[in-house]
Amino acid sequence: PWGEPGAWHRLRRRLLGPCKPPFQRVCLVGDPALRGVAAPVEPERVGSAEVQRLIARLVAVMRREGCVGLSAPQLGVPLQVFVAEFQGPPLPEGLPEELRALEIAPFPL
Repeated sequence: PWGEPGAWHRLRRRLLGPCKPPFQRVCLVGDPALRGVAAPVEPERVGSAEVQRLIARLVAVMRREGCVGLSAPQLGVPLQVFVAEFQGPPLPEGLPEELRALEIAPFPL
C-alpha cells in the first residue's frame, strides 16, 4: 500500500493530524473553506504579527504557484485579505485593440 498515490500523505495526516490553515496549498473548487463567509479585517489589525504572517504565506504560495492574486480563503483562512502581483512583460505592440484596451501592465506587490 505504500506505493499507492497519497499513501505518505495519509500516513503523515494520521501521525500529525490534519493540516491547519493557512495551508501551504491552494484550496480547489468544492473545498468547504471556499464556501464560508470571510470576515473583514480592521485596518489596525493589518500590521499585527498574525496578519503579517498570513500575508507572507499568501505571497509565498502565490509566487510558488505562479498566480497573479490569492485570497486568504483560498488558503483556508476566513478573512478578507488579498494579495496581487503581476511581474510579466507589458503587452507587445501589434495586439488586437480589444486586448490593448485592457491596459494590462506589470504591477508590484
